Amino acid sequence: MKLDRPYQLELLNELARHYPRPGVDMAIRMGRAPEQDKEKYLANIMYLAEHGLIEGGAQLGVDLRPSFTPPKLTCKGMDFIADDGGLSAILGVATIRIHGDTIKDMLEMWIEASAESQPNKHRMRAALQALPADATKHLAMKLIDMGLAVAPATMLWLQTHLMPLPS
Repeated sequence: MKLDRPYQLELLNELARHYPRPGVDMAIRMGRAPEQDKEKYLANIMYLAEHGLIEGGAQLGVDLRPSFTPPKLTCKGMDFIADDGGLSAILGVATIRIHGDTIKDMLEMWIEASAESQPNKHRMRAALQALPADATKHLAMKLIDMGLAVAPATMLWLQTHLMPLPS
């Protein structure tokens, strides 16, 4: 595979040393490099550009031959290599996505742990597995609503488990 994570990190770190200027010497070096090195560079620099971590770096002509341009690290690229996630970590909003199968797995575990009889558990699991994705999403939203409806009890539980008793 041409994509090489350590090599990508090396490229990003080199561009970070040039930031905010482009890495002119990288383009010159690649123009003179052996064909094998050009292909590796091309694949990795274009991959980083497609993810918005850099601008420029390489272009493919109509004849599919690469031409190398000075790559420049973007703010997204700087944040990516920052130990703390950069400003993106501070300003960004986290979105949590739970796959439908994960919801079904969690519900199956809850069903299995319940005091229901085995035949009832079996029927509930079968019905759960037969649900289409939209119905699973609707079910998950209803369960969240029910959980929020008992939020005072949830807060009490959280306080009991997270806050130590006063000494």
